[in-house]
Amino acid sequence: MHLLVLPSWYRSSVRPLSGSFFSEQATAIASAGHKVGVIHPYLASAPDAARTLWGGLGHEHTEEAGLAVHRYTTLNVPRLRGLRRRRFVRLAGLLYDRYVDSEGEPDVLHAQSVAWGGVAAHAIAGRTGLPFVVTEHSSAVATEAVGSGFDYSLIQSAFDAAEAVTAVSAWVGDALSAYTEQPVAITPNGVDTRLFYPPTHPRQNTPFRFVVVAGLKPVKRIDVLLAAFAQAFARTEPVSLTVVGDGPERRRLETEASRLALGRQVRFEGARPRRDLPAILRECHCLVSSSSVETFGVTMIEALATGLPVVASETGGARDIVTDENGLLVAGRVEELAAAVRSVFEQREHWERMSPAIANDAKCRFDAPVAAAALIEILKNASRSKRNAQ
Repeated sequence: MHLLVLPSWYRSSVRPLSGSFFSEQATAIASAGHKVGVIHPYLASAPDAARTLWGGLGHEHTEEAGLAVHRYTTLNVPRLRGLRRRRFVRLAGLLYDRYVDSEGEPDVLHAQSVAWGGVAAHAIAGRTGLPFVVTEHSSAVATEAVGSGFDYSLIQSAFDAAEAVTAVSAWVGDALSAYTEQPVAITPNGVDTRLFYPPTHPRQNTPFRFVVVAGLKPVKRIDVLLAAFAQAFARTEPVSLTVVGDGPERRRLETEASRLALGRQVRFEGARPRRDLPAILRECHCLVSSSSVETFGVTMIEALATGLPVVASETGGARDIVTDENGLLVAGRVEELAAAVRSVFEQREHWERMSPAIANDAKCRFDAPVAAAALIEILKNASRSKRNAQ
């Protein structure tokens, strides 16, 4: 099978973590013996375009982890949503033609999120007859926060025209019933357990380290987590919280941590290269996710793969990941989060004993080849529809 991936967002030299799970999934499919390429229209902010290290604006063809990647970088126009969509769709068509000239015609197109990868895939299919599959990841689509009625119509048309529709969690899958009557398969993201695995020696018991890995923006509700942490633990207890990530909320959150007198217990690490994350998780004892919305929760499965229990607010995709055997799901208010992190700390010996089972369960459910297997079959079936039609 020759697969071409069209992600709605993707990593670049200035945003290396953007859509990292798209590239990792594409690599897992390639590792299963399939030819895989990527096309991505990158509508960059002016600062991102100025900082880019790979040639500025225009078309770029690179080889990344065995994938042929074709990007087209142009400047985004803030607040003009319709123009942004039209430019994305037009550039996706241009990149498709250049990809075919370079790599040959694919068998199937895989759009990662309908806005606007799926809409662009629909446009490409309309002129080429290429079958396409849409996998939905976006909380905006899941909560119907997609913009105008025209946007809604385009999204609905793309879903209806797709050969198949999948979603990363049951919550997202249920939400897609607002757009299409197509059956929706659940195809979770995966984790590379060659990188995310438990430590070879028991973790040090003191201090007991909680960790959160997230962009520092309002939806992640790190302020709620800080309040819960302050409520759960006295400042003299051997407990710490490591915050990995950066974003517009960082300064305010650091001020809030100081106000709560958590300066010695909470450490803001900032953004860290993805290659550092497995080692960070192996040094910690529990991951916490306090988000108001998570369509899936890649950081949760990465933590589980290293043997960490997870405390998560009961939002969206967390319900597909966190069980009684690997962590705690809570309503997400300060009091519930405080009680949950306190419970994990007080039962730390239990969770340390459970660590091997937690890691093994994560590997069985979310190891990249396992997670990709069902999606590969869906894509292969879609590619067969092309051959049968010829």
